[in-house]
Amino acid sequence: MSIQITVPRLGWTMEEGTFVGWLKRDGERVEVGEPLFTLDGDKALQEVEATDSGVLRIGADAPAPGTTVRVGDVLGYLIDHKRESESRLIIKESSVSLSGRERAGQSGKRGSELEPVTALPATASPSVSRERRAITPRALRKATELGMEWKALAGSGRGGRIRERDVVAASPAKGKPVQAGVVAVTDWTFPDLVIEEHILKSAGHIVSARQCKSEDEVIALVSEADAVVTQFARLTSNVIASMKKARAIVRYGIGVDNVDLETARKRGIPVCNVPDYCIDEVADQTLAFILGLTRQVVVHSNSVQSGKWGLAGPVSEMRTLSQLAVGVIGFGRIGREVVKRLLAFKCLVLVFDPMVPAQQITAAGAQVGTVAEVLSRSDVITLHCPSNPQTRKLISTETLGKMKSGALLINVARGDLVDTDALVEALQSGRLAGAALDVCDPEPIPANHRLLKMPNVIVAPHIASVSVKAVKKLRETVATLAATALGGELPPNVVNGVTAPRKMPKSGVV
Repeated sequence: MSIQITVPRLGWTMEEGTFVGWLKRDGERVEVGEPLFTLDGDKALQEVEATDSGVLRIGADAPAPGTTVRVGDVLGYLIDHKRESESRLIIKESSVSLSGRERAGQSGKRGSELEPVTALPATASPSVSRERRAITPRALRKATELGMEWKALAGSGRGGRIRERDVVAASPAKGKPVQAGVVAVTDWTFPDLVIEEHILKSAGHIVSARQCKSEDEVIALVSEADAVVTQFARLTSNVIASMKKARAIVRYGIGVDNVDLETARKRGIPVCNVPDYCIDEVADQTLAFILGLTRQVVVHSNSVQSGKWGLAGPVSEMRTLSQLAVGVIGFGRIGREVVKRLLAFKCLVLVFDPMVPAQQITAAGAQVGTVAEVLSRSDVITLHCPSNPQTRKLISTETLGKMKSGALLINVARGDLVDTDALVEALQSGRLAGAALDVCDPEPIPANHRLLKMPNVIVAPHIASVSVKAVKKLRETVATLAATALGGELPPNVVNGVTAPRKMPKSGVV
């Protein structure tokens, strides 16, 4: 027999959402504020919390994962077992609310309308899993599409939440079981490879890692690997020619200048990068460098720490960014974010990027110029272009001679964009007033290098891309790309023109 209770309907701005899954089991005790289930709505994954304490009862007609539900509907019931003289079942009035922990920009007030809802008998058998697992809506859709049993997967998200990349990494290729593969990691700068191993081993693969220092060591590691992950190790034509089985080369980062792209293309090996993982971090570092030079931050910090007080140099070295022209060479993802930040400081921004239509640059609030115009008009030059045959040694004795006397140079892109000897000479002669470098050629900078002895130079050890969030995303994406390739699919972010998965002959040798 059903029992009538009254529950207030919620008046949220989002009226419908996708039911993801229960976070508590049927018959489990729930306290105020504990999450009951997960919804997907307005592009955000949201936990629905209990506003009362009691025992959760999930009815047989409860929604299944992936179905659309109204947020105002009650999906679970909280009841208290309370013994009285008649041994009656006392049902408490209850409601649910969206948690602020997992929603983006959601707001709303609880409606005053009361609507009768039928509570099912406490003995009703549930129709959904009681296992406490969380999965994102996109992952759920992908698992449904692939016909996978998602509850068996290992999640890499917060609290073990299963994400789409976990599903993709574990997915069979075209309905066939994925054979175990060997992923060779040539080098890394992280404390460990736990994140990568979790994703790859969950998909049945093996990780073979070594901090390779020479070409011979790299060849020995990758020759029999099914996929290759690299950070800074050079994958030369000899190294790539030795790869008998590799279905992909994946780089930790955006730039791929340490990989012979053409040799890999000729052999049908896709080379992938992670183009969107550290955009804000590098843009922030760029502004930190610019402000550090224009406001002489490091110089004055060092002066005070040495026991001095007052200006550490001429007043002319203290500059106001709003009064300067800043030249941005490269208008990719990072360059665009740098421009946004610079415009907030009210400076004139000049951009050179021959690969981007002029109207896109002007629409962003910057002026378009040739490389010669940007160099000659700018008080500050910041580099955000890739390293390739056209850009290597872009900053040379010749181009430094075209820059304003007393200009500042920022490089957070690649060290070989700058002729280091020419840079040192320009700094010593006063042609350049200062430089800030996150990257250098050679790298790391030798301990006795002249750059390290110059007070008008700020240096960092190639860390502009670093943050907890960025590093985590980088490592998870790299592992997922490798797993995708091992599943027989062409991974995304291919940068060397390969358009199909590498075909392997029966012998395994190409």
